[in-house]
Amino acid sequence: MVPVCSKKDGNCLYNSFAILYFGVEDLFYLFKLISFYVFFEYEAFFRMIFNDMANDETFEVFVQKMTKRGEWANHFNIISLSIFLKKKIYIYSLDSSKNIIYNTKIDMWDNSDPPLTIGFLNNHFVPFISTGYQEFEDIENDVFMRQRKIFLEIVN
Repeated sequence: MVPVCSKKDGNCLYNSFAILYFGVEDLFYLFKLISFYVFFEYEAFFRMIFNDMANDETFEVFVQKMTKRGEWANHFNIISLSIFLKKKIYIYSLDSSKNIIYNTKIDMWDNSDPPLTIGFLNNHFVPFISTGYQEFEDIENDVFMRQRKIFLEIVN
């Protein structure tokens, strides 16, 4: 896998998905709109996990902030994209201040297909592009396993 640069404009998560799907960042807004759509389509689910994860702001404030330029995406946006795309997402991360690698799997459908891969470094997402056939070792850090179970109960 090869990391590809994405703009540091607050839309880096959406830029990364646009690069993965279309090869260019110009269509980032599609993924931002998808995230909005999923929040409202599964509003009860997102309100529940939002409150459960003890956030400092309300769900309404969070969604309102998403409409602004330069507002960073977070794990809720990644969950929403996993739901819409029906894909698992592997996030390869490095805490550069502590030099600690930590990787996360987000898979809201319990999917066995190859994952979408992105990196996260210094508060910035970048896409990882495969240069050919790639086998992926499963990431064990499935921090949203409980939320996936709740989601699957709702949709089934």
